[in-house]
Amino acid sequence: MTVPAQFRASPARRPHWPRPAPATTTWPGLNVSEVRRSRRRFAGTCIDWTQRRGHLNGALAAAITTRLFELGWIERGQRRRSVRVTEAGAEGLALTFGLDLA
Repeated sequence: MTVPAQFRASPARRPHWPRPAPATTTWPGLNVSEVRRSRRRFAGTCIDWTQRRGHLNGALAAAITTRLFELGWIERGQRRRSVRVTEAGAEGLALTFGLDLA
């Protein structure tokens, strides 16, 4: 897949992704084996009470959210329990996963 020019980052702005160990990491920068050891439920779905749409929950969702905050790809929104995708996040998600948030 080709990433549109407006979503390409210069090499200096690209996040550094550690090489994943086979079968242990499925999200850049997360060790899924470590997340599985959490006492919290690993992953599930639930309905968002404001938008009435399903979303991921559990230890995996928390780990992904933490990683996105670390990268500066999301930030806290104006409303309680809301987040906003940053410009860097839109670029990173496009480069990494082919997501177009425009």
